[in-house]
Amino acid sequence: MTYTILNIYPTIIYQELIYIPSKSIMEILGQKHHQYAKLMMASFILWLISKKPRNGYELIRLINKEVCYTTVGTGIVYPLLAFLTNEGLIKVKAVSHGKRLSKDYTLTEKGKKRLKEFKKQFFRSGLRAEFIREMIG
Repeated sequence: MTYTILNIYPTIIYQELIYIPSKSIMEILGQKHHQYAKLMMASFILWLISKKPRNGYELIRLINKEVCYTTVGTGIVYPLLAFLTNEGLIKVKAVSHGKRLSKDYTLTEKGKKRLKEFKKQFFRSGLRAEFIREMIG
């Protein structure tokens, strides 16, 4: 089964329960929660890059500053950047900063479209949209 940024958490669990009946529900929930968290992080990274070109270090710093429930390191961010690049959602450009080079990531047209689709999908749920509106104030 292929997972994309637009997969919906309950749908993934339901599909896995149908196709892999030998696993316990708790095993599937644990695995799917981890995948869902990665997909949300990938979407957050796409959104951050949509605001301006960013390098991996800057993304890690921003995520750790703003997302206080966990510490995110290179082992999470760089594989996600590679995934997003391979999917054609972002592109990378080497930029010189004095004596050192860094890789700046920018959103592609495909990435802009995917981010727009994700936003539409994310707000499709009435309760989720209501929750976010109330939390924002």
